[in-house]
Amino acid sequence: ERCLGTLHRDMIHRLMYRGAAYADSLQYQHCIDLWKYALELRVAKDSILYNDTSLTAQALVKLYLDLYEKFSEGILNTNVQMEDVVSTIELLVSNLPECSRLLSLAPVFELQQKAYDNVLKTITHLLYLVVCLHQGSLDNEHIHIRRRIHKVVHLIDPRTTDGDSLLHLSVMKNNTLKSPNLFDEAKLAFFPNVDVIKLLIECGARINALNTTANTPLHTASQALNYRHEIVETLLESGAHIDASNKFGHRPLTMLKLIPDCKINPLQYLTLRCLAASVVASNRLPYKRDRKSTRLNSITSRSRMPSSA
Repeated sequence: ERCLGTLHRDMIHRLMYRGAAYADSLQYQHCIDLWKYALELRVAKDSILYNDTSLTAQALVKLYLDLYEKFSEGILNTNVQMEDVVSTIELLVSNLPECSRLLSLAPVFELQQKAYDNVLKTITHLLYLVVCLHQGSLDNEHIHIRRRIHKVVHLIDPRTTDGDSLLHLSVMKNNTLKSPNLFDEAKLAFFPNVDVIKLLIECGARINALNTTANTPLHTASQALNYRHEIVETLLESGAHIDASNKFGHRPLTMLKLIPDCKINPLQYLTLRCLAASVVASNRLPYKRDRKSTRLNSITSRSRMPSSA
């Protein structure tokens, strides 16, 4: 480090190599410290828009998951530290708004978009670890951790290049990590995950957040591939709109009816105002717009969109 400097390419590679040697000898905390430092250098040098930064973040998260698994099985006496996990989340979102702004400028490079989206997937896996580690935490620590996550989830509100929020990603089955260059496993599948969803909602995630096609997290969770009864029920109980229409006119209400295993009773989550708005929209009845009637306005405005792509 004294000879090459902190931002030299070989410096970061040597940190990763030395950390891997520690991991092979089951000295995980030494590896975590080195790989966290390498990630800090990557973010400072290249930002999260570069593939190497994304791969470094994924390698660190997989290291956390491997250590947590070995601790849970009684192989090791040392568990992942909550502070390491949360500080990694904060590091990855530190320059996220600026990176998001850069991605909106032309020309847009697909590799940078992919690296950016992979970092957001990595953050959801870190949140999964927070849920796993939170079970034995004290009340004071519980509150402190949630305040820090609230800043990430509610104030920064990270979005993918498709506009998906962390809540969208947490209900997706294809939200997996892939890093064949550093680990033997091709991917680790933990999603859809109801515990991560509950954590996000507790920390202020926008339950009816819209992506670029006006899909809410409930739209995504209502797809047959992603459907989990307890997840859809959790979203509905938390205020998700079952009759919200996306850009193609699709509503969770009708999407859930197409799933044979779905036992959700939609009448439990429909109000008279929602039903009245649907009638107004379907019959194209004239009405006077009211700024306070946001629910009616949102349903009727989207209903005028084409019903197919």
